[in-house]
Amino acid sequence: MPSAKWLTGVTVSALLLTSMAPGALAETTGYLTSKTKIYQQPRTNSVSMTVPKGTEVIIVEYGEGSYDGWVWIENPSNGVNAYVKERYVAEDEDNKDEPPDQEDGQEPEEDEEVSKETFSAYVAVDSLPVYASASTSSGKVTTIDFGREVTVVETRGDWAKIQYGSYKGFARIEGMSKSTPGDPVTAYATQDAYIYKEASTSAGRYATLSAGKSITVYATNGDWCRVSNNGVIGYMRKSQLSTSQQEAEESGPQDVNQPGYVSVEMMKVYASASTSADVLATLSYGTQVQVLQVSADGTWARFEYNGHTGFALCSNLSNSPIFSGGGGSTGVPGSGSVLMVDWFTSDIQSIFSPGTYAVITDVDSGISWNVIRRNSTNHADVEPLTLADTEAMRQACADSNGNWTYVRHAVWVTIDGQRYAASIYTEPHGDGQIDDNGYSGHLCVHFVNSRTHGSDKVDPDHQKMILKAYNAG
Repeated sequence: MPSAKWLTGVTVSALLLTSMAPGALAETTGYLTSKTKIYQQPRTNSVSMTVPKGTEVIIVEYGEGSYDGWVWIENPSNGVNAYVKERYVAEDEDNKDEPPDQEDGQEPEEDEEVSKETFSAYVAVDSLPVYASASTSSGKVTTIDFGREVTVVETRGDWAKIQYGSYKGFARIEGMSKSTPGDPVTAYATQDAYIYKEASTSAGRYATLSAGKSITVYATNGDWCRVSNNGVIGYMRKSQLSTSQQEAEESGPQDVNQPGYVSVEMMKVYASASTSADVLATLSYGTQVQVLQVSADGTWARFEYNGHTGFALCSNLSNSPIFSGGGGSTGVPGSGSVLMVDWFTSDIQSIFSPGTYAVITDVDSGISWNVIRRNSTNHADVEPLTLADTEAMRQACADSNGNWTYVRHAVWVTIDGQRYAASIYTEPHGDGQIDDNGYSGHLCVHFVNSRTHGSDKVDPDHQKMILKAYNAG
């Protein structure tokens, strides 16, 4: 059964390479003989819920050895797995109303957190820490080496009160086994892999093991391995580990360290090698990055850009420069005339420098007006030159009542005959330097990866309009 409190002492080297099948019991219908708790893990201090007497369940496996007394069950209506004490389960529907058996001197389940049973156990991890009380924040009494026998005099939830020679104190139960543990095995991560606090991906994770790095495995159960990382017990997916260092290195990412160039209009940069990971940024066509590693299957690249690392699909990158526009401006040519350029990495800030005149054309209406660039950093602040220019912008972009809005508009910005894909909204803000243009302030023009002044972040709605302007070119 997975995730048991006590280690079974099984040999882990073989289990790392094969999946552990469930116990030799075919699925059987069972019934709960009392209102009782069922648990997320086979221990009474894990997440639990109370279910009514007579509840029908599927019995997946009876626990043996270290798991004796537990039953792995499944909800027949939704397939959710849970664990329950064996004495609360009956296979015969006629016996479901019989009260559960109580062991001699045993308290009801709600009081089972503390047990006074005395027995021998064995240290199943390297350097098991022993604390003055049942808390890792209490003083450390000593550490005990792997395989040493200790006497357990009391258990409290996840903690055991133990005696070892002249030492007395508390140790985590998960670091011990009732039977002599098998020899630990050194395994290697086949990819960057998380170390979890519990044998569940929904449990908190406290560390990451880089691809190719080694870790000591003390036991396995199903697809989970119990490991020790810097003296802290944790759990890793068996499918992400290999006992062969060569296999791990071959299946891990390959070092590249060479330039790469964005070969699509807009490339998403992910926080990890997954399209479901957070998107950190978008890079425009032709942007150069430094590729550090490529996954073994050639799907993902880890790269560095402006001092930050991220992940992108290899299919979105090229080994050689793709396009260099006039004046050194790197961008995408749209139908031979529209460029989509990065505000920070291209030459657009020098081409569209403060004091530069430009023509803005609304993509949807085709209406154009003249502007002048003002000082700004994260994007281009501009003003319409004349009252006629302001009215042209109003006709193109204002709402039905003639009011300015924060609605983003796809536009082309034409400078010295070259059109650039951009986005604007027309609500005036800040200061203006032209008194007679009928526009009280300035407006913002955004290019690829430009940022707002308020949030200092890329505005995704502006980026969508930029792409629209490029595609319309």
